[in-house]
Amino acid sequence: MSEPERAENPSARARSTHVAHFIPNAWPEVAARLAPLISRVDPEIAAVQVLVLVPTASDAVELARALGGLDSATSTRIAPLATPRRARRLAADAKPHVVVGTPAVIHSLIAASALSLAEVSGVGIAAAADFESDAAMLDQVLAELPRGVAKTLVSSRSSPFVERLIEAQMHGARQLTATDLETAPTSGPAIECVPVEPHAAGATLGDILEIVDAPSAAVLPADAARERMAREVLASLGYAPESTLARVASDGATGGAALVVLLGAPSTSQWAACMAAPPARVVALVGTRERAVLAAAAVGAHLIPFTPSSARGEAAAAEEAMRDRLRRATLESFPAREMLALEPLLGEFDALVLAGAALRLFERERDARRAQEARPAAAPAPSAGPRDRPAPGRSGTGRPPRGDDRGRPPRGDDRGRPPSRGGTRPTSNPRDRR
Repeated sequence: MSEPERAENPSARARSTHVAHFIPNAWPEVAARLAPLISRVDPEIAAVQVLVLVPTASDAVELARALGGLDSATSTRIAPLATPRRARRLAADAKPHVVVGTPAVIHSLIAASALSLAEVSGVGIAAAADFESDAAMLDQVLAELPRGVAKTLVSSRSSPFVERLIEAQMHGARQLTATDLETAPTSGPAIECVPVEPHAAGATLGDILEIVDAPSAAVLPADAARERMAREVLASLGYAPESTLARVASDGATGGAALVVLLGAPSTSQWAACMAAPPARVVALVGTRERAVLAAAAVGAHLIPFTPSSARGEAAAAEEAMRDRLRRATLESFPAREMLALEPLLGEFDALVLAGAALRLFERERDARRAQEARPAAAPAPSAGPRDRPAPGRSGTGRPPRGDDRGRPPRGDDRGRPPSRGGTRPTSNPRDRR
């Protein structure tokens, strides 16, 4: 179903309690869409009342944290079920109202009678487009649900698999899309991304502020939980709430700060307010899934890895030293022979491309030479000295030779007697002695 059909289908909205949201998969946004299911929980009932399915175990942990930050989850016990063994212990001990887990873990608990879905009144399917490889297990879990359960699906995109899932499990569901992406700006600066889990962004924020050391900084949090985290970090670093050196800009109005740190992916309105006074540098502390949300909100911006200033300075210094060597080589002598050798290639390549290729070959040869010089030299074999040579008339083993100098075998012993035959020693005879 296309987006205009989703918006112009009032009969579908009237006949179904199921809802399908098509928004980027940022866990705070997903948790906000699942908030109506959490609000149905009765704290007096010690049983699982809401089931949330996610693609991976790490997704279960992160989404459980995001659900725990909702206002409607104040007295609700939420348990992420990451592995079957730990999930079995946690489900038996904590008696959670909401469980978040993968279809495989949930199915294993149901098969072992460790999890009952009899009291479940709401089901959330988060990041639905990522379940395509696990569709059979997902269908088995959904088949165990009681009749009349309200389902909420959240997906970053529509696909044939998602459409089939909605038709089979959520027939007539209301399908809602994010409309604020249509007004996103068409260009933006480079955004340096630091991969970090949302709950661990506080420590990384302090490190970024120390490493960059900008004259002014503004922190743009994506939600209320990260706003509290940002204020605590700035207070621990000695910044007053009214400080102009480093402050929290929840609305995106950074006031032209030199450095803007994004805690999570901002909304389009926050990003537009930030770009009203473009900063010199933007660093984003985002999780893996939030990169797609950030790219959708900051249309035209380039997402690149974060590079510390020290590394940038070292790289710039190395490049400048290389250019200086090329200048000296050019001024010392006119490279006529080399130019004649490269001139036929000008018909195929630009001169700058040829220069870059020649520089690459030079650096490759230089690195190979340095690697060769760094290897330990093989120790030469010791030469035989005068003392090591065998004495004349003796073998190299120090034993007397078994023949004369011409290699003939001996004909007798030192008294001229013939050698004994058969290996027997000659008998001693008194007549021989006379």
